[in-house]
Amino acid sequence: MRNKIFITTLGLLLIVSCILNIFLFTYSINIYRQQKIYHIDPLSSLQHPNSNKYISKKSREQARVILFGDSRIYQWDPFPEFTACEIINRGIPGETTSQLLLHIERDVISLVPDIAVVQSGVNDCIAIGVHPELETYIIESAKNNIKEISKILNSKGIRTLILTVFPVASVPLYRRFFWSEKTRVAVMEINEYILKFNSSNAKVLDCDRFFLEKNEMKKEYANDMLHLNHAAYMKLNEHVIPLIEKFIKDIKPGY
Repeated sequence: MRNKIFITTLGLLLIVSCILNIFLFTYSINIYRQQKIYHIDPLSSLQHPNSNKYISKKSREQARVILFGDSRIYQWDPFPEFTACEIINRGIPGETTSQLLLHIERDVISLVPDIAVVQSGVNDCIAIGVHPELETYIIESAKNNIKEISKILNSKGIRTLILTVFPVASVPLYRRFFWSEKTRVAVMEINEYILKFNSSNAKVLDCDRFFLEKNEMKKEYANDMLHLNHAAYMKLNEHVIPLIEKFIKDIKPGY
């Protein structure tokens, strides 16, 4: 009887081990593929191939808004709704603040927007999990890059709405091999820095006010560890729309 239980238990453990190994192997391959894409295409030009050249000239009847950032911008759905506004999404999954700077000219400035909505930084911070020795550098680099993005947009007369870095949700077991709780601390430090950016052409939306609970993304707004669900974007729109409408009023009488 004991031998039968032992053999059954051992068999179940082997099955679980095989499933886990297959999952981790597949996950590792995906990470490796993503890394190679960055090597081949550091400017992320493959994300929006030739699309910018097909965007029509800006209408005088509408304000043009560019959404600029990482996958949290890329997955924005539904878009905020405006009666006199054209919205163009230039979010790219996996982007860091350094990468955004590399193609801000191509994906924002060249499209001549009136308003830019920017959110980035979490991909910088999660790198602390695999490079803890670079923690200080990662945080300071993200701060400087976001400041430089704001400065560039301001120099072009583009009204800018900067969203604080959205919180990270609960971390699943398979991600804990590459995770550090210092990531949450880094996000908080960067957000404290961003909150000082308010000026006539740049406003900051503190997203922690409605997303953060016990130092994590609220469960009702989390699609997974890093990404937002439909309800989260609806909540975000509630706060973004009044700020963009204020920008549009400031831009008039051109619109």
